[in-house]
Amino acid sequence: MKTETRPTTPREQPPTDPFAVQGRRQQAAMRDLIEMIVLVVVIFLGIRLTAEFHPVDGPSMQPNFVTGQYIFTNKLAYLFGSPQRGDVLIFHPPTNPSDVYIKRLIGLPGDTITITPTTVAVNGVVLHETYIAAADNCTVMIEAQLIQNQAQCKTRVIHLGADQYWVMGDNRPVSDDSRIFGTIGMHNIIGKASFVLWPLSALHAIDMHHNVFAHVPSPTHATSSHVPLPGDPLALVALVPLPLLRRMGV
Repeated sequence: MKTETRPTTPREQPPTDPFAVQGRRQQAAMRDLIEMIVLVVVIFLGIRLTAEFHPVDGPSMQPNFVTGQYIFTNKLAYLFGSPQRGDVLIFHPPTNPSDVYIKRLIGLPGDTITITPTTVAVNGVVLHETYIAAADNCTVMIEAQLIQNQAQCKTRVIHLGADQYWVMGDNRPVSDDSRIFGTIGMHNIIGKASFVLWPLSALHAIDMHHNVFAHVPSPTHATSSHVPLPGDPLALVALVPLPLLRRMGV
């Protein structure tokens, strides 16, 4: 039996409204723009709350840090643990709370610091400080002037109490540090200096020289209930761009 096939006519499509198409495109573009802005704001706030970038200004931490470098500061480092001897701290000095200093942590709460003209000891152990520019604890920087301070040239013994941290610059003769302004507290500390990020030619993780303090015993009467955690909880955040930068030949 034969069947007839009747030609079919295509359905007529409604005419396209060019204004409607353009409106949909504009809405999509606006939606993409809003999503991008929200993402940028979230990332910015996340970084701002967890990290900061601080410039090095001055010679007090030479030879390890020089003027013009930018430091990645981990603001969460001591949220999960406590400072360790050798850590490089970013903090507000108690005498000038609006300023920002970078120094190395030498003594923890409960420690006994003994300073002679050429050595520093913690809890009776003399430190072999491989990171310092010169073993000179007499000359200090006071009001932008180098002064041979007789008080500093005598042996000093400092007993640290609760929430007292002793910090010193790696370049002792030109450093304004705990020898001048005394101890700092946790409320003064902004965070831990984790990386030098700029210039790119100097990109590297900061050496805390914890090995220098490896044989220092714990204080007889510990005054801190915090337990230091190894490593840096936020270090991976800054490590993310390192392989990419290395691949770029930086």
